[in-house]
Amino acid sequence: MVEEVHEEEDSEKGPHTPGRGHRRKSDPSKRKRWRKKRARIKQEKEEAERKLWEEWDALTPELRRLLGPKGEPEVPRSKNED
Repeated sequence: MVEEVHEEEDSEKGPHTPGRGHRRKSDPSKRKRWRKKRARIKQEKEEAERKLWEEWDALTPELRRLLGPKGEPEVPRSKNED
């Protein structure tokens, strides 16, 4: 008897309409925040790599020769360097 009442309540509600919840509303702004954060992190990383290479380039040729390949920064040079 209790089960029958339960079934009737479900059928009265009708079909569920997806895409009306909180996620649909919050995802675009969340994606926007995520893109801004990733861009900031990427820029900081590139800046740190550029600084490493500037320090390496500022060394004298003799000091570079003494340090050898182990003293050279492990990150590759930036492609968009001026």
